[in-house]
Amino acid sequence: MLPVFRALAADLSWRRLLIVAHGGVNRVILMDILSVGLESFGHLEQDPACINLFDLDERGYGIIRAINYTPYNPVKIGIELTTMERYFLAYKPD
Repeated sequence: MLPVFRALAADLSWRRLLIVAHGGVNRVILMDILSVGLESFGHLEQDPACINLFDLDERGYGIIRAINYTPYNPVKIGIELTTMERYFLAYKPD
């Protein structure tokens, strides 16, 4: 998915873009903008329906404005576990 994202970023025919994606895809895009490797994957949390905002210039240089903002719970009250921990507990075999 990174080649598709990079192609979108290189296309100067648009000014604003909305990407609706799974948390894993979001993490990879954010790690690419931050220029960190996949070993950082677990360091970025992506709650369900979160919003990430970033700007890219014509060279692809990115500035992250917001990460993992959740309008339904902006201060994350009651969200102590990561998304993956919550999925595991919800679906683990008994």
